[in-house]
Amino acid sequence: MNKNMLFLALISMIVSCTAKQVDQNAPVIDPNRPHLAITLVYNVDVYQKPSFFLPKSFPSYAIWIEEQSSENVFTIYVTGKAGKGEWILADSRPESVPVWYGIKAREEAKNQLTIDAVSGATPSGEAAEIVWQVPQNLVNKKVNLYIEANSSFDYNDYYNKQKEGPGYSEYNGQPSLIWHTVLDLSESTADAISPEIIGHGHVLGANHQIYPDISEITTAKDTFQYVGIKYVKKD
Repeated sequence: MNKNMLFLALISMIVSCTAKQVDQNAPVIDPNRPHLAITLVYNVDVYQKPSFFLPKSFPSYAIWIEEQSSENVFTIYVTGKAGKGEWILADSRPESVPVWYGIKAREEAKNQLTIDAVSGATPSGEAAEIVWQVPQNLVNKKVNLYIEANSSFDYNDYYNKQKEGPGYSEYNGQPSLIWHTVLDLSESTADAISPEIIGHGHVLGANHQIYPDISEITTAKDTFQYVGIKYVKKD
């Protein structure tokens, strides 16, 4: 068995043993209808503790898709603190997932977003699997899938606490990163698709742009040990 096959076998074992349903109140998924299954394996070694007395925390993240042939966007999942704005010792954290916050505003303007239906506590354990029922009006279309993730306090030489520096990040550390891939929803994926990092959000959450230059990003690139996306089309 080569190294790639061994790695995939290990990932499959981790997911089967530790992945938990994201939220007990999540919508019931019909496996016989088109759906997406997104697997995230955490890389706990890179997460920082906010203080000696507090444990490491898993990253905040949001997952959404955008229909290529229109401006329709659909949030698949967002971790609860980011989705509901319920932060410890802070009224808001615009820097947590700033790109998705722009998506959230678009969805809310069209009355397409119900936070309680897409958000939940950050899944614990070593891995999480998020399953989403694909709406019928998206079947057979091409969509862009995005994942934005952010782990606080992961400072580096550039993104630090120096207020006069270009990478001043307050409590954020390195900014959120955005993963992207294109999905063809006309046929099932034979193998899991791994998205690529395409940029980062604003380190202070000042806007909703994606900045393509990731040359100053270090450990944040390893927020996830593995990301795999599978589409199952069944009618």
